[in-house]
Amino acid sequence: MELLSPDMPIAELCRQMLAAQLAIIQTHLPVLQQMPEITPALSADATSVVEVAVHESRKAIRRTYTAVRIFHPYFEPGLLDCYRKRLRKLMKRLAPCRDTAVFLDKLQLFAAESGAGLAELIVYWQGQLTAVDDSLQQFVNRKKWAAFWPEYAEFTGTAGRGVLAQPEFTPVKAGHLIPGLLYERVAGVRAFDDYGRSPHTAADIHQMHQIRIQCKELRYAFEFFSPLLGPEIEPVIVVLEQLQDNLGALNDARVALEMLANVTGMETAVARYRQAKEAEIERLLAEFPPLWEALNGAEWRRNLALALAVL
Repeated sequence: MELLSPDMPIAELCRQMLAAQLAIIQTHLPVLQQMPEITPALSADATSVVEVAVHESRKAIRRTYTAVRIFHPYFEPGLLDCYRKRLRKLMKRLAPCRDTAVFLDKLQLFAAESGAGLAELIVYWQGQLTAVDDSLQQFVNRKKWAAFWPEYAEFTGTAGRGVLAQPEFTPVKAGHLIPGLLYERVAGVRAFDDYGRSPHTAADIHQMHQIRIQCKELRYAFEFFSPLLGPEIEPVIVVLEQLQDNLGALNDARVALEMLANVTGMETAVARYRQAKEAEIERLLAEFPPLWEALNGAEWRRNLALALAVL
């Protein structure tokens, strides 16, 4: 694989990024294809292996989504989107596995720390996790996936394949295009600035999720290009990660409330855990403003400019 360089064509830099994410998915695919049944007696190590496989595969697919959005103008129309649509079908099966596993982990932690009587609720969600994991296992073992992975690997491993011809004197080198590509994503986050600085309540949680999506795309873009940027990109990413940790926990709490709403019976246990999640949302919203200020502050923007100045 060619070393990343500011002088390489932007489309080939994209191809390497797609290949790297595919390699991550393929590393974890055997676990997804042979997922052990999740039961109360299952060892913690076995459970964590499954959760890691689901989590890392989801991250790799989300990074692929970001790459498709950034780089699709440099490939034949619809080519990258075709692969994205196939991976999106897998993502739809991974999502409930991840959400249920995270919900169950946090529920068990809360039960252990609070001493609340939530055993029946925990058993119920262990059964739900078994069901969604079984559904995922059946899905990834379908014959069509056996044909898809080699086809996609061939595309990501074949230089020049599907690249859109550009008119003469059109910028195609990575170093010429990266600053504009990154600042476009920065603008997508900063478009929320006035909203981000305003006071927030639990009613804002869905809008906060939109900020999270934009921040996640921006972080992935930074990570794509960081090998070509100056060392100042590291504190830029750290600030973004801190904000994302807040928004990610906020989203998990939102999803937990939605999942609890679908539980019938066990009213006392559900009410106890719902109260804890609502309190968590209030705390996270209160912690958000200084994190948002750091992301939109002069120091963060200066570090970003310095990181890009090496191109």
